Amino acid sequence: MSVRDGQNDYGRFLFPSNLPDCSSHSNGVPAASSNSVTLGDRVSSRMAATISGAAVSVIRAGGRCVHPVFAKLATGPRNTGSSRLCYTEWEAVAPIHCNRCDAKAMRVVRGKRDGRYAMRYELFYWPSIQGRGEFVRLALEAAGADYVDVARRRGRGLGMAAMMRLMEGRATEHPPFAPPFLSAGRLVVAQTANILHYLGPRLGLVPRSEASRLWAHQLQLTVEDLVVDIHDTHHPVSSSLYYHDQHKEARRRTRYFREERSPELLDYFERVLEANRNGRGHMVGRRLTYVDLSMFQIVDGLRYAFPRMMTRLEPRIPRLAELHARVARQTRIAVYLGSERRLPFNENGIFRHYPELDG
Repeated sequence: MSVRDGQNDYGRFLFPSNLPDCSSHSNGVPAASSNSVTLGDRVSSRMAATISGAAVSVIRAGGRCVHPVFAKLATGPRNTGSSRLCYTEWEAVAPIHCNRCDAKAMRVVRGKRDGRYAMRYELFYWPSIQGRGEFVRLALEAAGADYVDVARRRGRGLGMAAMMRLMEGRATEHPPFAPPFLSAGRLVVAQTANILHYLGPRLGLVPRSEASRLWAHQLQLTVEDLVVDIHDTHHPVSSSLYYHDQHKEARRRTRYFREERSPELLDYFERVLEANRNGRGHMVGRRLTYVDLSMFQIVDGLRYAFPRMMTRLEPRIPRLAELHARVARQTRIAVYLGSERRLPFNENGIFRHYPELDG
């Protein structure tokens, strides 16, 4: 396969045979070259041997100097017309940071784990609440992904200013309307369900088949419906008003939520678990998925916001209760729940405990 000039989520790579190192870059941008490869491209053994010792520069990361690593991908016969040739293909796996470069600026694949690329992700969400960002955060934590919670950090290119700059900046080709959103290399993905639909296959948190991925996405969209209903229990009129400005409407809205909407949706998710008979207690497939993690967050949040309601409802949703317990025991999730990264529920997020609304 000939090497092409291209780009994908992992960045654009150049490998001229005599590319100067980072100390020779002009304004952080390497010399132009017609030879390039996109990380993840498959190349022949000859091409791999040619470029494996060459310097590689990541254009997206401001011309930072890295070196390519190649891993053997496949060996076998290939049909080429009337002849059968033995071939070996190699795949660009990961850059290794040059010691002279600022590794913090990298937004590229950093390794290959279990057949999946490992990228440094940047999560953007309000720093003081769990909110919708927690559904994404749980997926990143469960997969052991390398990510930065940008708005919670301090430093250059971090903090709330960085998040607002990306949202409001005219240079952003596809600007997000509101957090949460995720930066993955050159890609910016917004909306919780959309982010999880993107991350699922990359983090191994969704089955491989298209039908299963669509089913997981459909369930996550239904989770989002429930999240909206939960939010509207304390802000039924407007998000711009304080709770005490709409508490009468909130009581009426919450009565409907407790008596109709919450039982309806929780019963539905319970039936989904029951229908997945070979799923070992999972919502989709037979392994942990981002939908399982989202259901954990729903149950956990409802127990905080509506403890009396959940005491009444949980006997009718035993599978969901067991799923919650199983996710909490998952090694990485257990570590996360016990860490400072897991913010406590509070009365500024989606799940808020107002005793007068619990009924």
